[in-house]
Amino acid sequence: METAKDWGIAFYRKFSRDDAMGSAAEMAFRFMFALFPLLVFLAALSAYIARWLGIDNPTEEILTQAGDRLPSDVQGVLEPQLREIFGNRNPGLITVTAVTAIWAASTGTKTVMKTLNQVYEVDETRPFLKKQVVGVGLTIIGGLVFLAGAIILVVGQALGQQIAEAIGLGNAWAVAVTYGRIPVVLVLIAIAVGLVYWSAPNAGLPFKWTSWGAALFVVAWVVATIAFGFYVANFASYNATYGSLGAVIILMTWLYLSSLLLIVGAEVNYLVDARTSEARSEERQRGDEPTNADARSSRAERQ
Repeated sequence: METAKDWGIAFYRKFSRDDAMGSAAEMAFRFMFALFPLLVFLAALSAYIARWLGIDNPTEEILTQAGDRLPSDVQGVLEPQLREIFGNRNPGLITVTAVTAIWAASTGTKTVMKTLNQVYEVDETRPFLKKQVVGVGLTIIGGLVFLAGAIILVVGQALGQQIAEAIGLGNAWAVAVTYGRIPVVLVLIAIAVGLVYWSAPNAGLPFKWTSWGAALFVVAWVVATIAFGFYVANFASYNATYGSLGAVIILMTWLYLSSLLLIVGAEVNYLVDARTSEARSEERQRGDEPTNADARSSRAERQ
């Protein structure tokens, strides 16, 4: 029976062998490169959705709901960009930014695929077209999850109040629906991360809606984001050190932490799968000799 210490040692060795911190730095750079084209596209699309939903000031709503969960300097970088984009409802902006965003974001996705192949110790043997489909597909799904999360955060409060008033359940139900949107967003993130862990590596993994690694990522990411925001707001002096680049450095640091936690979740999944496979193998070895049918089935699987 393995102890927590054994798991910790195994994780540390795997984490070091895979150069997880170096891979996280590469992923953070790729995400930084892809972030603003993706935000421009999503914000341009959201401008039409906001008008359809009757939201007069979507930028203020988004920053109110998400701003407290982001470092203040990161919010300062995003705010003018969002205001400019939400004020521009040119259809051509959506088309151009969609192509640019998908191309830029897919470079980050391909880096994730390469990193997870390294975690699972497999080579990339998928055909070029399939690899592109996986990369673009994950990019689109990630964008949709981001957009869905933003809509739930922005519309959730008003919708919760309307539902409560319509069915006559009063303020208590409105409060429950209002705060219930946050777990919904976290579940969406967990499912999206679980999908990344399943499809990104060339490991032929069985499909799971989520996993231990995805759950760990969501919890650790929320804690790390809140803690980092508190640290930046109260103790750090990025602006004094880096001047006008302070906000960019903060955003890069946050992306690095997020990338590192994504790799940590993948490492946990790998170790859990490896230990599960070893346990099943030991159980089979301790069992009776296989029957003829079992032997034929085993040979068929190997073929």
